Amino acid sequence: MNRSDKSAHSHSDKSKRRPPTWDGSPATDFAITTINVPDRLDMQEVRAREEDDEDARRASRFSIDRYTVNTFVRRTLLIGVVGGLGWLAWTAIDPLIDGLGKDAIAARLSTAAGVPVTIAAREFALWPQPRMVLKGVDVGGQLKADEVALQMNWQEVLAGAKVGRWVFGEAVVSPLQITAKQAASLVTVGPRLANAAGVTVSKLRFSSVEFPEFSLLPHRYEVGLRRGPGGAQLPVEVTQASGDGSMKLLAAPGEDGAVTFELEAENWRAPIGPGVIWANVSAVGWVLPNAVVVDSYTASSNIAVAQGALVAAADVNWSIAATARSVGVDLESVMRHVAGTRPDDAAAPKSPLLGTASVSLIGGGHGPSLADALFVARLAGPVSVRWATLNGINLGLAATQGGAAESSGGITRFTELNALADVSNGSVLLTDIAGRAGAMAARGRVEMSPDLKLDGAVRVDLGTDRVQAPITLRVGGTAVAPRFGRP
Repeated sequence: MNRSDKSAHSHSDKSKRRPPTWDGSPATDFAITTINVPDRLDMQEVRAREEDDEDARRASRFSIDRYTVNTFVRRTLLIGVVGGLGWLAWTAIDPLIDGLGKDAIAARLSTAAGVPVTIAAREFALWPQPRMVLKGVDVGGQLKADEVALQMNWQEVLAGAKVGRWVFGEAVVSPLQITAKQAASLVTVGPRLANAAGVTVSKLRFSSVEFPEFSLLPHRYEVGLRRGPGGAQLPVEVTQASGDGSMKLLAAPGEDGAVTFELEAENWRAPIGPGVIWANVSAVGWVLPNAVVVDSYTASSNIAVAQGALVAAADVNWSIAATARSVGVDLESVMRHVAGTRPDDAAAPKSPLLGTASVSLIGGGHGPSLADALFVARLAGPVSVRWATLNGINLGLAATQGGAAESSGGITRFTELNALADVSNGSVLLTDIAGRAGAMAARGRVEMSPDLKLDGAVRVDLGTDRVQAPITLRVGGTAVAPRFGRP
């Protein structure tokens, strides 16, 4: 008991002891902290810093830092450079603007064209797109336009300022009508106007032109004149703007005041000849105010290929002479065209005449105008048909039966069929018809009027194989439904 009590008491005393300190002083139950409590020196330092900051703020109110100075200098220099460039640009453009007065422009155009040019008014604007509009333009009393708008872009303005010239991309002329004489003047004078000194136009375009006195150009057209390399004169371009298909005509000055031309067209209805739409047409020739010469033309379609030439001249009245030659004319396609049916229409009635024809025509006409002379022109020449077949009638059977029926419902196959054709104003007259089918011979005369009605007679001779007198059959009905019978 005593030993255990002493042991417990000694252990309790050890737990109440404190660890020794570094300096040997007795340990306590309090810890040393690091709380920062400002003293008098710290307060003086804080007040000194506040006074320095206040002095710096007062000084900044009356001083300019380096960044502000640099920024100001740079902006000032930039404004100076821009102003200098603007002054240089104005110095370069100012003389050009002074030269764009209507009187100054008219004077230059007069010198370039060789005829007096007057301009009623001029309008000019730089924004949003540079453009100049000339109103009431009169070129020597030969060409007159209500308005001519000259358009360009800023790149062209700067390029023109370098060389002291205004360069316009396009000059657009308002719609007008032109006589044949004015058209000849346009081909000669137009390119000169486009290259007038001080003003250069890349293209002069007439937006809509009509030729009321020129029946070979019956539609509306767009006329363009372009400036070639080095100011070279290029042909005038005439493009059809109305009517069937597309047509482009290139015209250029020729010898002795003539205007030469080249024509190309596709899916085009020609103003003369049969009223068909030609797949391709080409022609070359020349024109004078009182003459038109088509040296050669070629026109092709699914019906035929036609070639020929035309000459027209005027003294008191107009006279024309023309040739037309065609080989490989598909008569079935001709009959379908006459009947107004499509070539691919399987339900169309069977053509009354089949075969391949060759035609060679020559003729002419006279009239107070070119249109009148063309309207009354007559062309005549031989026609021959290979593998000709007449559907709906057997001429031999009709002759044998006395021609009692208008149509026997058969066919007649000719080994030979020829005639002389006379074509005028939509009517066709076939004379000296001579056909042969074996021993049978057929001769006659048939006329087709513009409304397709037929009138004529065919004399059928069965030859020596049959002892029977020849019989004459009357031909009536229409071209798409002919009828044969006794007179």
